[in-house]
Amino acid sequence: MIGEKAYAHMLREMGNINQSIVVSGESGAGKTVSAKHLLKYLTIVSSPENEINLECSIPASVIERRVLDSNPILESFGNAATPRNENSSRFGKFIQLQFHRNGYILGGVIQTYLLEKTRVVHQGPGENNFHIFYQLMSLGDIDQVPSWLVAVRAEVQHSGLDCTVPQQAETLSVLQTVEAMSDIGVSTSQQVSIFKILLAILHLSTMKFISIKDGEACTFSDTEDTDQFVYVSSRTKEECCRLLGISALSLHHALLNRKIVTGTKAHQSVYVKPVTVAEAQSRRDSLAMLLYSRIFDWLVNFINTQIKADTFDHCINLLDIYGFETFEINNLEQLCINYANERLQQHYVTHFLRDLQTEYELEQITWTPIEYKDNKTCVETLHGPSGVFGILNEVGLLDSTQSKVILFLTTPLNLNSLAPQHRTGR
Repeated sequence: MIGEKAYAHMLREMGNINQSIVVSGESGAGKTVSAKHLLKYLTIVSSPENEINLECSIPASVIERRVLDSNPILESFGNAATPRNENSSRFGKFIQLQFHRNGYILGGVIQTYLLEKTRVVHQGPGENNFHIFYQLMSLGDIDQVPSWLVAVRAEVQHSGLDCTVPQQAETLSVLQTVEAMSDIGVSTSQQVSIFKILLAILHLSTMKFISIKDGEACTFSDTEDTDQFVYVSSRTKEECCRLLGISALSLHHALLNRKIVTGTKAHQSVYVKPVTVAEAQSRRDSLAMLLYSRIFDWLVNFINTQIKADTFDHCINLLDIYGFETFEINNLEQLCINYANERLQQHYVTHFLRDLQTEYELEQITWTPIEYKDNKTCVETLHGPSGVFGILNEVGLLDSTQSKVILFLTTPLNLNSLAPQHRTGR
C-alpha cells in the first residue's frame, strides 16, 4: 500500500525522510476517493487513541478529526458534478501532513490551486454548480434543523430562487457540511454569514440587464417572463444588497458604471462612464466569482489555523490535482488543468523513464527497454521562450478593446505532434 510505504519510510528515516504522493490521472478515474483514503489511513495510523502529542496539549484524536473534517468542507465548496464524474474536484489540493519524529501526527497545511470560479456563473451541458449551492437550497425542504439554521432556512424559502436539486449532486447533505464546519471550529455566526453570501451570489448571478441610450448604456431589467417563473430584477437587487450588507446604490454604480482615471497623481481627473449590457454582465459575473473565491480562500485559511502545527520534524505531502479533461468547448481552465498534468507527466517521463534507461545503458545493465512518448514539444509550445502562455501574458497587458492580436506560427508544425500522448491516451 502506498500510504503504508510512505509512512514506514518516514518513520524509519529511510532515504529522503519526507515523502510525497502525487495522485494523477484522467477525470473520473477515482483520484479524489484515493486521496481521501490515503488521508484517512495516514491520520489514523499516526494517531493512537487517547494519546497526547508531545508538542501540544491537543489529543491526537482531535487533530485526526479536524484533518479529516476538512475533506467534506472542501468537497462541498470545491467539488461539482460533471458528465464524467458526479463528484469531480474543481480545484487542485496539496496537503502537507506534519509529524513528530516518533510518528505521531501534529497537524497539517492545505494549499489549493486553480479553483474553477467560472462554474459559479456558467455550467455546461450535463454539469452542475458547486455542491454547496444545492445543499443550501435543500434547506428549504428540511423540517428539523439546528435552531441557528432556522433563519437561513427562512431566507432560502423566501428567496424565490429556482434551483432544482439534482439527484447526483447529493454527495453530502447540508447538515453533514454544517457538522464538519462546526467540528473544525467555524462558529454558527460565521456559518450564517457564509450562507447569506452564497444566497447573495445566487441572486447576483440571475440579474438581467437591458440596453438603453442606443446601446451605449444599460440598466436593470424590471421583469423577465420565462416558461418557469416571472423574475423581478429590482427585488433581486434589493435582496442581494441586504444579504451582503451594502447599499443598492453602491451595487448599482459598481455594475452599471466604470471609472476612468486620467492624468498624474497631482492632477488627476476621474470620469464615470456607463457600461454596455455585455460589460455589465461581465462585471456581475466577476463579482459573483470574486465573492465565491473569497469564501473558499477564507475557509482554507481557517482550516489551516485549526490544524497547522507550530513545529514539526517530518512530513508526508499529498497532491491531488484536476484530471485530464477534454470537452466539446474547452476554456482557459481546461488548458491550465491539462497543462499542469502534462508537466507532471513530462517530469515522470524525464526522471523515471528516460534518465533511468540512460543510466542503465551507461552501466551496461541488461533490461527490457520501455517505449514512451516524450511530450517535450507540446509542453515547450505552451511554456517555452516564445510559448503561447508568454504571448497571452503580453496580450493581457494590452487594451483588448483597441487591439487585435493574431498569432502566427513562423515554423510549420504538424498539429498531431502537439497532441499529448501517454498512458491515458490523447
